Amino acid sequence: MADRAARARQEFEQGLEDDLNTAQALAAIFDLVRDVNTAIDRGEFHHEDAAPVLRALEIFNGIFAVLEDDDAEKLQTLGLAREAAASDQEIAELVAARQAARKTRDFAQADRIRGQLAERGIILEDSRDGEIRWKRK
Repeated sequence: MADRAARARQEFEQGLEDDLNTAQALAAIFDLVRDVNTAIDRGEFHHEDAAPVLRALEIFNGIFAVLEDDDAEKLQTLGLAREAAASDQEIAELVAARQAARKTRDFAQADRIRGQLAERGIILEDSRDGEIRWKRK
C-alpha cells in the first residue's frame, strides 16, 4: 500500500505540473481511495498502511482544502460570515418563542423568528399535530 500511495502522490503532482491538470490530479487521489477501500473490504489494509495513505491525502488537501469543514471559520476570519451558528439551546428558545407567537396569533412575529432561524441555517418543519422539528442546512 505504501507503493500505491507513493504512485498516487506522483500522479497527483504530475497532474498539477501538467498545466494544472486537476482532472488528472483528482483521478490519482480518487483511484487511491478506491484501492484503499477495496483493500479494506478484503481485509488487506493494515495499520502500517495508514501513514502513507494519510500523507497522500494531506498533500491533496494542502492544495484543494476540501477534507475539513472549516468554511465558516475561514469566512469569519475574512469578515464575510453571517451570524455564528446557533447552539441547540438558542434554537430551542427561538422555536419556543415562535410557537408562543403563533399561539397568540402574532404571525408577523412568528415569521420574523422563522426568518432569523433561516438566516442562521435552521430549517423549521411544522407538523399537523403542532410539533415543530428543525434541522441545520
